[in-house]
Amino acid sequence: VSPTYAREIRTPKFGANLDGFLRRRRLYGILNGIDTEEWNPANDPHVQGSWSADDLSGKDEARADLMSVCQWPDRKDVPTLGIVSRMTSQKGLDLVAALVPELHAIPARLVVLGTGQPELEDAFKRAARYHQQDVRAQIAFDVPMSHKVIAGCDALLLPSRFEPCGLTQMYAMQMGTIPIVHATGGLADTVDSSRGFSFDHPTVQGLRWAIDQAVQTYRRAPERWRAMQQTSMRTDWSWARSAREYLALYRSL
Repeated sequence: VSPTYAREIRTPKFGANLDGFLRRRRLYGILNGIDTEEWNPANDPHVQGSWSADDLSGKDEARADLMSVCQWPDRKDVPTLGIVSRMTSQKGLDLVAALVPELHAIPARLVVLGTGQPELEDAFKRAARYHQQDVRAQIAFDVPMSHKVIAGCDALLLPSRFEPCGLTQMYAMQMGTIPIVHATGGLADTVDSSRGFSFDHPTVQGLRWAIDQAVQTYRRAPERWRAMQQTSMRTDWSWARSAREYLALYRSL
């Protein structure tokens, strides 16, 4: 479900002992699509405001609403990072948890939504308890809240150790939210420097470097940030794009 993952699973690291078999076969990767009506900032019933690539002003309302839910003042000089994810080691959320003590100095705030491995749930519960001005965590599966977080935060964290395709980064870009990703699988195929920030090594240091790059751009280069939002929103993330690629592949066969 992505060109990069199709290459990765031909290697011993990602092949699960099938890499030799896969190297002997013709293998294609085509990205999944998303429901662009469900994730439409012009008329999403779960979020405040309405916006488009041509007029991003309504996104400020979504951010203000999220800050209200978090009981935080809406400080536009401090970017809000979001996580909407299953809490598993694959998703690299332990890297984020390790960085929580540094958020205040970066400076950035973090909103977390998800469920999964108890140790990760507990880590973010503790983070929210001891760093109340910097972290909010909701341990739940909550579709309306997922829309609020993805639409209302400034950047979305996806530090997955591996990711066959990934949809959340496409949801984010459709809503004008900048993804910060580990460059693997479908994350590498969808997030380039015109749309977001990526890091090559799934370590705390790699993630911290990418967050620093994003925060500095957000604070010092608002025109570049806006251009990245617009590029993301104008990209076709729909299933129509995927279908065209499948059709071309079928015809070639």
